Amino acid sequence: MNCRIEKLLNIVLKENYPFRCKDGHIGSKLADANESERLRIIKEEYAKVIEIDEVSLLAGYYPTISFTEFNKIDDSSAKAMLNEKYTPCNTNIYKVGGHHFDSDFEGVITNGFSGLLEQIESKRDIVTDEEQKKFLDELRYAAQAVIAWTQAYAEALRIAAEKETSKERSAELLQMADICSRVPRLPATNFREAIQSYYFTFILYPDGLGRLDQYLYPYYSADIEKGILTKQDALHLIEELFIKVFASNGKKEVRSANNHCVVGGYTPNGECGHNECTSLILKAVTELPTWRPQVSYRVTAKTTSEQLSEVVEMNYKRHDLIMFLNDDAIINGLLSVGVERADAINYSSSGCNETVLTGCSQMGALEGHVNLMHSLEKMMKDTEKLKSFNDFDEFYAAYEDYLSEDLDFIFRFSYDRDSVMALQPRILQSLLTTGCIDSATPIMRGGAKYNFCTWCLTGLVNLANSLSIIKQTVFDEKRFTLTELSRFLENNWKGYEGQRAYIINNCRYFGNDDDYVDLLINRIGVSVNTFAKKYTPYRGGKYLFGTLTGYELAHIHFGAGSGASLDGRYASEPFAASIDSFPGTNTNGITSYLKSASKIDEAVIQSSVVVNMKIDRAIADTEEKRQRLNEVLYTYFRLGGIQLQLNYLSADELIQAQQNPERYQSLRVRVTGFSGFFTSFDKDLQDELIQRYLHTN
Repeated sequence: MNCRIEKLLNIVLKENYPFRCKDGHIGSKLADANESERLRIIKEEYAKVIEIDEVSLLAGYYPTISFTEFNKIDDSSAKAMLNEKYTPCNTNIYKVGGHHFDSDFEGVITNGFSGLLEQIESKRDIVTDEEQKKFLDELRYAAQAVIAWTQAYAEALRIAAEKETSKERSAELLQMADICSRVPRLPATNFREAIQSYYFTFILYPDGLGRLDQYLYPYYSADIEKGILTKQDALHLIEELFIKVFASNGKKEVRSANNHCVVGGYTPNGECGHNECTSLILKAVTELPTWRPQVSYRVTAKTTSEQLSEVVEMNYKRHDLIMFLNDDAIINGLLSVGVERADAINYSSSGCNETVLTGCSQMGALEGHVNLMHSLEKMMKDTEKLKSFNDFDEFYAAYEDYLSEDLDFIFRFSYDRDSVMALQPRILQSLLTTGCIDSATPIMRGGAKYNFCTWCLTGLVNLANSLSIIKQTVFDEKRFTLTELSRFLENNWKGYEGQRAYIINNCRYFGNDDDYVDLLINRIGVSVNTFAKKYTPYRGGKYLFGTLTGYELAHIHFGAGSGASLDGRYASEPFAASIDSFPGTNTNGITSYLKSASKIDEAVIQSSVVVNMKIDRAIADTEEKRQRLNEVLYTYFRLGGIQLQLNYLSADELIQAQQNPERYQSLRVRVTGFSGFFTSFDKDLQDELIQRYLHTN
């Protein structure tokens, strides 16, 4: 790590929100100016207030001004209507999630904002609808404003160079000024321009990072061949980029998932995309002491054992930040819902682990979380209904009616919520999304090339386990009646401890490589998807489903508001996180759990799947042991496993951290799609994590 990187780290780890421009009241001037005057102010006056630091090689501070969307629509009344209509009806059925977004980085790097302006002008020449013309005019202004904003950096860097007493730093500033005078206005021509163009684009919408290794590699390889770039210089630029990505939320945000990058994966010609930039990105994430961005490595059928071993080594060092995805499974899932192969290949993960079609979609990633256990809980209270079933299939068909009631509520809420969100034009987001120019329609109104609406299924494993227990104990063994099971739940197992012990010790649970229960996951998924086909989201497209819990910690939230469940869970206890085996029910070890997880059908669970594998660090503390682990991972993905994240921790370590937080301030733990400092979590989450690790896979 060179001294420049150390100085940048010193800045970001001391300040909560470094690298932010002091606008000198320019924001208020812009609000009062007309369009042409705004562009002049941005280009001429903004440059005078930009402070250039002493060490950066990448220009760009997070703007405190907004140079688009000055006249935002007041949607407070619409939001009030939404809350009034749905909040009183929300009996632990849903939890709203946040949207994540990946810009079309590749399009900006290869075509520049001048290319976007050409597209806008071409479309405007043929559009006759006045509303569409107005939208295109707003896009044109936004593109011009972005160019003016970046040109202001070129001018600010020239001013700084004139004042600089160090000839070496003055030369660096002039080189940076030259780069900013070209990109992102024009297509990048070398590695320095590509990474600068990328960073400016990220600043405009600081969320997902897309496929960074694929964007940079053509420029990297060309510059290496020309002898104008070294591997070490490229690494330092990537490290600086990641430090400044971290700065978008600063050290105050202790969680990892605000910014997510994917590396590896298939190239457009079907080859494995693991390249030298892949390795540099993984090295940067591993070496930096920051906790964003997190990276998912896309494993393909053509990924070699040596390549996967490299990532396993990096993951061992930063298991809190590096995860694994199965390209073949995820791409097949996207193809099954109508995505073109070229676009499916360019998917990425955003936020915690939300699957997105990079730069060409609004996937509602994610709209929110569905409490699948709510419908079964409601059904098990209908004691008259429970007397009427002759076999499990009859019972399941009746359960689908209860499920459909809950999903109908969800989809109606989802449609109305998205109609409220569509009141905001989201001009910059539309500008950076393929399809919005061509359709002359804002992204939140269905303008993107792909429009999906993603909801995550919480309690999926609990539901599969509960249905398995009903099938086994009521219809196969005839040990209990449905009415008796209902009584167990009504009393929260009090007085029925023996029956609970029988169920836990003798019934068949997900995570033990047992088709009897494992395939119920897919059966539930088919039911959800079948019902969803009757509905069209507000933006168009289709509903997609995943199993993420995310920052919302829906498995804890829904569990707290739910009664006891047939898998032996007591009232108010958390549900299983994503597709974790429920604590204490995985009796056959890691391999069986992974085989169960690999059976999930990507055509019915098409979005985020989170598979937590919890192992003691001693299992992988030598290179030889990690090679064996590498073979386990390789087999898991060949079987069809969708996602995997490793956690090298023990319950004892977490208990010690809870009891002695001052000694474990730096302990980071992966929760689901994100990680964070264990001592920063509230006690409920700490307790839930300890329970998970007490019963490792």
